[in-house]
Amino acid sequence: MIFLCLFLIIGNCETGLSSKAELALYRELLANYNRLVRPVVNVSEPLKVEMKIHLQQIMALDGQNQIIEINAWLRYSWKDYRLTWDPKKFSNISSVRFKGDENMIWRPDILLHNRF
Repeated sequence: MIFLCLFLIIGNCETGLSSKAELALYRELLANYNRLVRPVVNVSEPLKVEMKIHLQQIMALDGQNQIIEINAWLRYSWKDYRLTWDPKKFSNISSVRFKGDENMIWRPDILLHNRF
């Protein structure tokens, strides 16, 4: 009985209106999207990319050799004018997420390195 209730709840969530609206939104956003094109209206304009580092843990610290090993999350954000929509048309969805390892949208080329 509990399994059946969970199945019905999960099944209804997956086929709910917001899921259909979210799917429609992703389809519309990516219909003519080219991930190779930098998201600026004028190619001479710079694009501001913000990067935040969320420190999770200091793994190792070697003060004598000035070496630190950390575990951290990196979060990048920028405005892509091609990924805008009217939330009223999509069940009031105001934000979406794209996985970082998928090449669906333009992403900045960022290389982190140390300088001595």
